[in-house]
Amino acid sequence: MTWLNNIGSMVDLRKQLRANMSQAEVKFWQAVKGKQLDGIKFRRQHGIDRYIVDFYAAKFKIAVEIDGDYHLTPKAQLYDRERDAFIKSCGIKVIRFTNDEVLFYLPTVLHRLRSFIGHTLISPPAKEG
Repeated sequence: MTWLNNIGSMVDLRKQLRANMSQAEVKFWQAVKGKQLDGIKFRRQHGIDRYIVDFYAAKFKIAVEIDGDYHLTPKAQLYDRERDAFIKSCGIKVIRFTNDEVLFYLPTVLHRLRSFIGHTLISPPAKEG
């Protein structure tokens, strides 16, 4: 499958999202930027085809989403499922945390993320067919 990272037409939107991050996104970014989490490089507001993920670790093909209350609505949950399915079809794994998890339990979030990355590294590739 061919897909594009950071489509040029979305540059302004990605910049706007970076400038207006939620409190939880800022807290998460402060914990992972500059390879602070086990030397892993994360990007903020990274484009994957027509979607923008909150954070992306290219080396491990992992997207991290930080979800606010909006994501609890049925319409948003349907959109998120469709979006995640597309992103996963590109070979990227998605992990989601709520704003409250990041704001109040950041060490647990980082532990879960480390475990998710470790699991990704040892998981055999899915068989087609």
